[in-house]
Amino acid sequence: MNAANPLNVLLDDTSLVTPSYNMTISPRLDYQLSTNNTLIARFEERTNGKDNSGLGGTSLPPPLSQIPYNTSGSNQNLMLTETSILNPKVVNETRFQWTRSYTNPQGNLIPSIGVSGAFSTGGNDMGDNWTIQHHFELQNYTSISHNAHTIRFGVRVRRESDQDRTRRALAVDTASRGGLAPILGAGYTVETDANGNPLTQTLTSIQQYQLFLQLQNRGSQAPRFRHWAADLRASRFKAANRTISGVRWDAGPFIQDDWRMRPNFTLSLVCGMKCRRW
Repeated sequence: MNAANPLNVLLDDTSLVTPSYNMTISPRLDYQLSTNNTLIARFEERTNGKDNSGLGGTSLPPPLSQIPYNTSGSNQNLMLTETSILNPKVVNETRFQWTRSYTNPQGNLIPSIGVSGAFSTGGNDMGDNWTIQHHFELQNYTSISHNAHTIRFGVRVRRESDQDRTRRALAVDTASRGGLAPILGAGYTVETDANGNPLTQTLTSIQQYQLFLQLQNRGSQAPRFRHWAADLRASRFKAANRTISGVRWDAGPFIQDDWRMRPNFTLSLVCGMKCRRW
C-alpha cells in the first residue's frame, strides 16, 4: 500500500532467500600420561547463523519492510577425562566439562505496523539482544573390586550461569483490525443524521488503514484529523533496557555397592544425595 496514495493497493510477489549455515570442529586427543594414567581431551566448536529470519505469513519482504533480521550463535564444549589405575582393584576417574553457548538476534528499533489478515510491515523491534550460558561440571569416581563386591563412590559438582540482555529504545506497534469508523463527506467532514449524531460505517482492516493514512496525510491541516486517525488504530509502546543474570550450583555425592550374590544374580545398593544453591 502506498502511503502517499492510500487508495493505491500494491501487489508484491517478491521471494526472499533465507540462507543458514552450520560449522562444527571437533578434535580429540588421547594421551598416555604413564603406565597407569591416561588422559582424553575433546573440544567442540560450533557456529551457526541464519539470515532473513522473522518472515512468514503476511509479513512483507524488503524493501516494503525491515522485518527480516539475522541471527548468529556459537557453542564451545571442552571435555577432559583422566583415568588412574591405582592398583589392580582400584580405579579412579576424573571428568571435567565446560560448555558455553551464545546467541545474538540482530534486530532493529523500527516501529512495526500490522493490518489484521492483510500484511505486516515496518521493523521487527527486536533491538540489541544476546544470551550467554556457561556450564561447568566436575566429577570424580572411584571403583573398588573386593571379592563379590564392586563398590563405587564419588561426587559431581555443577555450576551453571545465564546472562540475558535486552535493549530496546521506545517504539510503537500500530495495528488495524477493522471496526466502526465515521462516514466522511466532502472535505473530510463527518456526516451526521437528522439529530446531529455522527454516522458510522464498518470497515475491514485494510479499509481502516487506508482511511487512517488519508487522515494522517491531512493531519497537519486540521487537529480533528489527528484525533480521528488516532481512533482508527491501536498502538502499543515498547521500551526495554535490562540485563538478567543468574548462577546455580548443585552437588551430588553417592556410594553404590554391586554385590554379585550368584553368577546370574547381582544386588545393587545405592545411597546418594543432592544439594542445590540458587
